[in-house]
Amino acid sequence: MPNPELLADALWEFGAVGVEELDGLFRAAFTDRLAAERAVTEVGGTITAVDDHEGADQWRAFATTTSAGGFLLAPAWTTDSDERTLGIDPGRTFGSGSHPSTRLALTMLSELVGHDIRVADLGAGSGVLSVAAARLGGYAAAYELDPDAAAIIAENARRNGVADRVTTQIGDLRDTAATITGCDLAVLNVTIDLHEQLGPLLRPFLPDRLIVAGVLTGAQETRAAAAHQRTITHRISEGDWAALLLDHPNRSR
Repeated sequence: MPNPELLADALWEFGAVGVEELDGLFRAAFTDRLAAERAVTEVGGTITAVDDHEGADQWRAFATTTSAGGFLLAPAWTTDSDERTLGIDPGRTFGSGSHPSTRLALTMLSELVGHDIRVADLGAGSGVLSVAAARLGGYAAAYELDPDAAAIIAENARRNGVADRVTTQIGDLRDTAATITGCDLAVLNVTIDLHEQLGPLLRPFLPDRLIVAGVLTGAQETRAAAAHQRTITHRISEGDWAALLLDHPNRSR
């Protein structure tokens, strides 16, 4: 049997919006059938379709509450947001905050974001990291390709009392990257293949400090630093996952 932790991580990486383990068996909820088919091809299993009107949101019943960066990350439909709690509803986007890569990115954000720090959240999904950055006293610009994410990010910001501190930029980063300039810090939580694809594209526009997440410990850390042509100055890890602070080589310390 595959390592349960690695199997759960793999399902999250394929785009699951919820993962549940019951007696050694895993059940994952996907809103994208192609993503579910890729997961089955790679890790095995079967697909059961659920009609939208009968329960496409059944995954919400086993969405979990977790903690990171001094916050409690909770499904928005189970609790109200308060000083410590971030209530997040990912809707049909990726980003409930349950995956270790998101928790690691949030932990690192909590170490770096303070009053009026401007954060670019690249590939924002539900906006969980943008909302967290705003709750930490900063301003966040959420960059996302999926046009449906705009309303979800806006609602999560409103729900957490930071609607005036979070903006959303919808579009391909090839078209929107130039608007990143002016930020103090960027965060990019994607898989290593996307870090290697996006590194050369983003390089001219990123601020001196970049948080990288979504990479496995070991060789992928080195590959991510090389992709962005930066130096690892801080790292944290959880299980097989790592988050890195990459500083520009010319940044004065």
